[in-house]
Amino acid sequence: MIDEFVATELAAGRIFGPVEAIHSSLHINQFELVPKGHGSGKWRLIVDLSFPAGGSVNDGIDPALCSLQYTSVDTACQNILRLGQGANLAKFDVSGAFRTVPVHPDDRHLLGMQWRLVRVDQVTGIHYLNDFLIIGASDSPQCGESLSKALARCDWFGMPISPTKTEGPATKLVLLGIEIDSVSMTISLPPEKLSRLRAMIRDWESKRSCTKRELLSLIGYLQHACRVIRPGRSFLRRMIDLSAGVRALHHRVRLNAGFRSDLKWWNCFLPV
Repeated sequence: MIDEFVATELAAGRIFGPVEAIHSSLHINQFELVPKGHGSGKWRLIVDLSFPAGGSVNDGIDPALCSLQYTSVDTACQNILRLGQGANLAKFDVSGAFRTVPVHPDDRHLLGMQWRLVRVDQVTGIHYLNDFLIIGASDSPQCGESLSKALARCDWFGMPISPTKTEGPATKLVLLGIEIDSVSMTISLPPEKLSRLRAMIRDWESKRSCTKRELLSLIGYLQHACRVIRPGRSFLRRMIDLSAGVRALHHRVRLNAGFRSDLKWWNCFLPV
């Protein structure tokens, strides 16, 4: 699988290599492939720029120079409230956005990877938000016009757009995994995501222990659900505290009565 992924990235010009000679300045980072979405069959490359601790790429970056704040569903809701009920919504997604903007040649040696004893350099790797939401008043063509202009500008810059993720204008769509309805003025979990979450909680009811990685994954799903289920935050604290009891991601965690009590709340509270 990794062989195929590396070959695809090489063919697309997003990485280059193999680098046969061992360059003293080439920094080798850990990397892994993780599934993209649920059942999409696609994979996402994750490069750990925080490895090794104390000598990583991230350790050499001044936080004051790279602080970044993403937009949120709350920001989208605030704009919908400002424009009024029935506001038109549209969105588009830049395909492969994280790997579209080239890295400066002087910095490419910091983004090395090693697979099968062959070293590879990344050509791209800038991290920026690739989901765009456009909001316009219900009685105005502004939303559709702005979407057309944005798509045209991306085309001019040569930025690839994912056609399947371009939607609108509409009054209901999914942004960052949350369904927004500007007519009913509500946000909710999409039905398929809600079903997966309920199935996940049922699976956890029979567990007696788990790894820290598995527990953090569950917490991540529930934290996302807290965007629309605000009381849920109170029923995550004991889970988070439990995950802090061990250091390594592969260490096992014993699931206590507090964890089971909070899990039961989630099972009861989630709508059918």
